[in-house]
Amino acid sequence: MRIIAEQLSDDLKEWASTHAKVVIEERLYDPFDIQHADALVVATSDPVLVEQINNDATEYGLANVRIGHVSRYEGAPVNGTAAEKNHQD
Repeated sequence: MRIIAEQLSDDLKEWASTHAKVVIEERLYDPFDIQHADALVVATSDPVLVEQINNDATEYGLANVRIGHVSRYEGAPVNGTAAEKNHQD
């Protein structure tokens, strides 16, 4: 699992450090981040970023499963996208 965020909480960093298969990258999103993804979950309060990631996911063959309000964290609304490869069998 790879977590990419401009800012990560200390709690999340500490949790990730205890899980060998979790990689964290504190930086801005890049469309190539999802180029080879099998699945992705996006949690952000930035609707423009959600739209960009949704468009990128479509371009890379990921089928959008969920976009919209997911939960609240410290009073801020969070929009989320979950996508997975659109396999045609």
